[in-house]
Amino acid sequence: MAYVNFRIHARDSVDSLIAHVRAAIQNPAISITIAGTKGTEPSPISQIGTGPYAWLAGIVKDVFPGTIVAPNTVLGGTDSRHFAIITNDIYRFIPFPLDSSDFSRFHGLNERMSVKDFAHGIQAYYLMLERAGTLSE
Repeated sequence: MAYVNFRIHARDSVDSLIAHVRAAIQNPAISITIAGTKGTEPSPISQIGTGPYAWLAGIVKDVFPGTIVAPNTVLGGTDSRHFAIITNDIYRFIPFPLDSSDFSRFHGLNERMSVKDFAHGIQAYYLMLERAGTLSE
């Protein structure tokens, strides 16, 4: 028995992933099942350039002048998937500057940030709350 934890691309589905694994293994004697739950479909792709993305980009530019705002894909599982039933646009956003040395500390030893970076993040969250009433779908 082997357990594999997949991260499914937005263009795929649980069913297409299972079909891909069956085709790659090419051995009908090996059974493929989903452990625990029924599997989690990938999150939908959120709009960029307008709406909530532009609103969020404006906040980033106000807090971090000169920053280039660009979309990205989050590979890890997050609680944001639970919001898919109430919105088509989900943005996984951390308003804290990061460099390559920070990634190894996520949820691990010596997880930290500078007071200055923390203050900028709080400023971004404050602006999000302050401007929340100006966002329209």
